[in-house]
Amino acid sequence: MAQFEYKVIAAPTRGLKAKGVKTPEDRFAHAFEVVMNDMAAEGWHYQRAETLPSVERAGLTSTATNWRNILIFRRETEAEVTHSPAPQIALTAIEDASARKEPVLNPPPAPAPHHLETPLVAPPTESDQIMESDDNSISSDPPSDDIKHFKTNH
Repeated sequence: MAQFEYKVIAAPTRGLKAKGVKTPEDRFAHAFEVVMNDMAAEGWHYQRAETLPSVERAGLTSTATNWRNILIFRRETEAEVTHSPAPQIALTAIEDASARKEPVLNPPPAPAPHHLETPLVAPPTESDQIMESDDNSISSDPPSDDIKHFKTNH
């Protein structure tokens, strides 16, 4: 069975100047003719032209899609390509790994809660006890002068 190799090149985007070629269309066609003849001289056979999207960076964070024209060539390879058995070896290694049973490791036990020997709250002081006694007593005295009262206008 014949084996082929392919070559993809960007299609010309501008015409080439040449003697006797005057119009832009003729210059563009001449550019294709030169590419086709150069590739044929190297043994490449023209297959087709394609227009494909190319996603490219536009600015710092955005992208833009540009459509590119390419030419595809192929030629028959001189040597027969042999297939390596590498994929079969990889599958065998995967099958061997799944066939043997690996022991399931239990996760380590959670650490025991650490009991603090010292309390998080400081013991009450003398001033705290005085404040508690003031809060428990009901006073009918008018508010003191150091408290400011604000009036709101409705």
